[in-house]
Amino acid sequence: IFWLKLQEMMKELCEKHWLGEVVAYIYVMAFQKRGLLHAYNLLIYSTKSKIQSIEKYDLCVSAEIPDHKLNPLAYETITTIMMHGPYGILNTSLPCMKDGK
Repeated sequence: IFWLKLQEMMKELCEKHWLGEVVAYIYVMAFQKRGLLHAYNLLIYSTKSKIQSIEKYDLCVSAEIPDHKLNPLAYETITTIMMHGPYGILNTSLPCMKDGK
């Protein structure tokens, strides 16, 4: 299923130009510490599709922590699983840490 979803995402990005015209790409798949498959993608966009100013980044990229009163499950998930750091001996209780590593 992961492979099919990755292929579909790359098709949408590269052929349908969801985020702009892609002129080159590469991706690498790897297993994370807990055995989950993960894909790292590098997309190279045409000059006309690249974001040209810092202000335009805010229109494309955002991150928001859900309100803990309106959506407690989403808040709990985001703050315990998706937010990381610091690593190592400074914080050995992170979900991605295994046996203090």
